[in-house]
Amino acid sequence: MSHSIRVVPIAILLVVGVLVVSVTKLVLQPEPFLSAVRSSVLSDTGNPPTAHLLYTTPPDPFEQSPEDRQPTQLQFQNQLQLMTSDRVLSAALLDRTIGSLDLFNDAEDPVQVLRDHLKIRRVDESSLLIEISAHGLPQPQGARVVNTVVDEFIKLDIELTLARSRAILERLEASRSELGTLLQSHFDELTRYEQFSLSADGPSVSRSAIEAELLDCLAQLRRVRLDRAALPPDADPDALAPIDRQEAELLAERDRLAKLNLRANLDAPRRVMLQGSIDQLLELRSQVEASLWREQLLDKNPRPPWTVISPAE
Repeated sequence: MSHSIRVVPIAILLVVGVLVVSVTKLVLQPEPFLSAVRSSVLSDTGNPPTAHLLYTTPPDPFEQSPEDRQPTQLQFQNQLQLMTSDRVLSAALLDRTIGSLDLFNDAEDPVQVLRDHLKIRRVDESSLLIEISAHGLPQPQGARVVNTVVDEFIKLDIELTLARSRAILERLEASRSELGTLLQSHFDELTRYEQFSLSADGPSVSRSAIEAELLDCLAQLRRVRLDRAALPPDADPDALAPIDRQEAELLAERDRLAKLNLRANLDAPRRVMLQGSIDQLLELRSQVEASLWREQLLDKNPRPPWTVISPAE
């Protein structure tokens, strides 16, 4: 019995000691306790400060096909993740009013604390309208937090959009330069194929020149034969001799040019392939230049996809 009586005072002393320690910590370091209490109380009182934002993809003046909603939805989800990123929230905490709040000033991880007090909700699953609100903060401070986060988010979004645009421009410029170098190489090779050497040490002539000479020779031969056919059957042999001699010379020239033309066209498949490759490269360069022109115009007039319908108050 005496043993039980002694246990009760000891238990009472332990309880009193715990209470004394808790009260002492509350007096010396009140913020961790009071913050939790404030969050619980304020989150249940009235409507939290809320801002409404609408996501709208800027119209592309060069796009003729209807807008594809699937990429838009994906971009929208990525934007929501960016809104509560460390970069946005860290920038918001640099605001003196927000950074001086005990809730964030005394926290080991103020960014995570700020993230925990923010709530982002999609108003309607079929729309791109969202609301961002601050819970557990007094009304004026909560509104300041929400509006600052929104401002920093839109600022960062524009910065990232410009950075992406610059990267696209650099890639397009590099592609255009590479295509120009490749085209010049093909043109040079085609020019080399166009020149044909009659002998190892002889001068070079162009294939087109040989073809032109052959065509001219055939035209002259046709006229001579027409002149020969126009003479009467019993024409004087002395009158026929110059025509026959000219025809023989043209026939010899025709055979010589025909052989040269045959030799000149032995590499025709390679030249045809080169010309086809050049045509494809020219078309590709035209597409790259059109994309480059488009990006340059859009880069001069960047438009953020977010519109603040109503700020937090």
